[in-house]
Amino acid sequence: RKYINEIIRYSLLIVLPMIVLFSFYADNAVRLIYGTGYQPAGNVLKILIFGLVNLGLISIFSHIMIGINQEKLMIGYSLIGIITAIVLNIIFVPRIGMIGGAISTTISAGVVAILSYSFIKRRLNMKLNVVSIVKVIGSIFLMLLIAYGINGVEVNFVIKAIILYFGYFLFLVLFKEINNDDVNVVKNLVLSFSNKD
Repeated sequence: RKYINEIIRYSLLIVLPMIVLFSFYADNAVRLIYGTGYQPAGNVLKILIFGLVNLGLISIFSHIMIGINQEKLMIGYSLIGIITAIVLNIIFVPRIGMIGGAISTTISAGVVAILSYSFIKRRLNMKLNVVSIVKVIGSIFLMLLIAYGINGVEVNFVIKAIILYFGYFLFLVLFKEINNDDVNVVKNLVLSFSNKD
């Protein structure tokens, strides 16, 4: 149970601010990679990137459910997600095009993620750490405030994103969300990769 909690926690701690920053700078990223002609795709990417977070969570939760012999239930949740996606696409795509497709994907993946997590939480008697969630959301909010504050500064958006990402972790340290155990985990990971080399 502790292992599963740690996997979910570290996944959200590391990936969530990345996704938020990618969404914030989606227009810049599209312009850099594809040019100004593809600028409208930035709006789609801003939404779709959160769907990718949900898909990542589904991948984690599906492995956990397979580990506790709940493959059939996970398939059922996936079917619910597919049906949700079809219905939402029928509603949104004719009205708002690609953005509707992005919304449909994000919501349907979110439904599957919520259903699977809710089952795992009940089955393994896991408890949400509300204080930890508040600290993470607070750190992301502060990161976004700074992002808006420096938006007019003539610096490459990649450099801004890197600075903001490390700033997010600085807020986590100040809020005492990151502790010595987390530092030891990072050290062990670095050492394990070093030993492989």
